Formats: sequence, C-alpha cells, structure tokens
Amino acid sequence: MDKKELQKKENEFVGGADTATATNNNEVPEGFTAMNPPAVKDPAADIVSAEATDRVKILDGLVKDLTKNFVKIGFELYEIQRKKLYKELGFKTFEDFAKGQFGFSRSSAYNFINVCTKYSVHDDDGFPTKLLKKEYAKFSSSQLIQMLRLNDEAIAQIDPSATIKEIKQIGKAQAEATAPDDSEEEEAAEDEKKEKKEKKNVRDTNIPVMRLLMASGLTWDSTVSDKVKKMCEHYLTDERRELDGKQYMLEINIVYPDESAM
Repeated sequence: MDKKELQKKENEFVGGADTATATNNNEVPEGFTAMNPPAVKDPAADIVSAEATDRVKILDGLVKDLTKNFVKIGFELYEIQRKKLYKELGFKTFEDFAKGQFGFSRSSAYNFINVCTKYSVHDDDGFPTKLLKKEYAKFSSSQLIQMLRLNDEAIAQIDPSATIKEIKQIGKAQAEATAPDDSEEEEAAEDEKKEKKEKKNVRDTNIPVMRLLMASGLTWDSTVSDKVKKMCEHYLTDERRELDGKQYMLEINIVYPDESAM
C-alpha cells in the first residue's frame, strides 16, 4: 500500500465497530480512564516544535470521543513517546505528559498505544498508522485491549460477538496451558537427588580391593620405602612397646589425589 493510498484510508477511517455501538460521545471503553484535559504543565518550554504543537491539538480533538478514535489516539501518543515530543512541552516523562495533559493513567496511555501498534496497518518502514487492520474492524476497543494479552493462536479463536468475560476466560486458559508443570520439576529434582545418592565413589570401591591385594600378595619390604621403615620400625620394636605400654600396630591407607591416578 503506497503512502498516498494509506493517507487516504486513514482520513476515511472512523474507528471500527465502536462507532456504530456508541450512542454517547463521552462513553469511555473498558481499559481506558480519562478526565477533562488540564492546561499544559509548563507552557514556557524553551523550544516547542510545530509537530509537538500539532499533535497536541489533534489529540485535544480526538479525546472528545475516546471510543471512536482509540486507534488514532494511540497513534498520536505513540509518536509523541517515540520522538520524545513531551519534553518540548515541559514534561520529564511520557507518563507525566499523558497524565498532566489529558488525564490518562499510565495503563490507559499504554493501552491506547499497544492497541495501535498491534492492530493497525503498518507502513513500509514498519511503523504503525492510524488505520485499523481490516480483520479487527468489527472489534470494540475494549475487546482489543483484552486481546493484547493473548497469543495469535488464541486471538484467531475470538469472534467479534465475544464478551469481555469470555475473552478473559480464554486468556486465563492460555496462561494455565503455558504455565510450567511444578510436579514435573519436583519429580526431576527428586530423580537427580536419588542419582547423586546412589552414585558410587570410585575410590571407595577400589581401595579395599587394593588393600586385599597387598595383604595377600605383597610384603612389608617390597611395599614400604626405607624412609618410611625408619619412621615406623622405631615404634614396632618390643622394647618400645614395653617402654610405652602400648601395642603399636601398622595401618596402611592408600590415598589417591584425583581420579586420574586410579
């Protein structure tokens, strides 16, 4: 869709299914809150661009009918946030601008923006526009807000006749279906714990075997070095045993510094 055709469709767009159902221009769709627009917080900003001024003027007109203009409002807020035009108007943050200029809560402001970015036609550069996609034209703004929480598969199951309650139920079912199974995690942790407990230590199994081999096949002279003999034999003589009153015995412990020494 070229830019001229897109601009033409945007100018013709009247806001989707809410236009036909709204009998009062002041009706506020579910998920939005607003109050009478106060004056700009800081009108004495150093530099205010023509774009910032124009977008605020456009919004001043659009907020008179939130239900009809929810996509267009979302587009204007999106541009102000993306380009940080709120700073030119004397606000430190976008949230301060939305609240101070139009009385929108943070959640309401982002509902406008998210509906626009998700359900509007995007231009060639990938940016959202004021034009709602054809497949969502029959949905109300309140429905589209609830559908923001759903994945594409769940959205495809929703009919424009669905109530807000029904959409919320679909969202709840989706959350439960995608939630991790705690029982499976507990079972895996228990298996891992059991495996660690049952795992045999290589040293514990091999050392007794080697002790047995030494006891049955090796001799003191072939096993112990001269240095060790000198240290041990001093305590193994009958004279030393009698002098100390103790029956000294020799015990050999085999210690492996690491697995590779096995």
